[in-house]
Amino acid sequence: METIRIQNGQTERIEVIATNILGIPLTGLTDVLLAIRRISDGKWLDFNDNTFKSSGWTTRQQTMTEINATYDAGKYYYDFNTTGFSDDTYELRCECASAGNMPQIGELKVGGYVDNIDATISSRSTLGAGVITWTYTITENITDLPISDVDVWITTDSAGANIIASGKTNSNGVVTFYLDAGTVYVWCQKSGYNFSNPDVEIVS
Repeated sequence: METIRIQNGQTERIEVIATNILGIPLTGLTDVLLAIRRISDGKWLDFNDNTFKSSGWTTRQQTMTEINATYDAGKYYYDFNTTGFSDDTYELRCECASAGNMPQIGELKVGGYVDNIDATISSRSTLGAGVITWTYTITENITDLPISDVDVWITTDSAGANIIASGKTNSNGVVTFYLDAGTVYVWCQKSGYNFSNPDVEIVS
């Protein structure tokens, strides 16, 4: 699992692959469990009433659902809706007694950084001012179908501070930028999707 950044109020699909000790995906499991801890105060989410508590949980671990036993065996998910939660960092902990690659721990940063980035993108709605026409395509990992309406922005640094271009993918999952040659960092955001940000690309 990895660090993910989303805006407050978005729903993030948390995914994990369960395998045996040989790395073979395990399908049909009912004991892939997710726990979510709020870093600022150490409290765990009670999935029963959607509140964070230090004790007295009804459901501290939520069973995750397999995406597709035939076409995506061994991959389990839970859709985490952050509506009503505070801007914070949340630890995502997946456990499964039947799997050989558990536990897995990730991190979800909600609000703050990404909210500020979104405001910056909105104020700098530009596809760039460089001399090279450069396209970026986003598709589904499994189906290879295009993903439309993804917010995409380009920075010159891995921290994401210096935004030089931004746009949105079309119905073909493509966005076109006008950039200068060199290394750029590509950031993507759309509710319900998990992107590995940033993607390092070479413009030439």
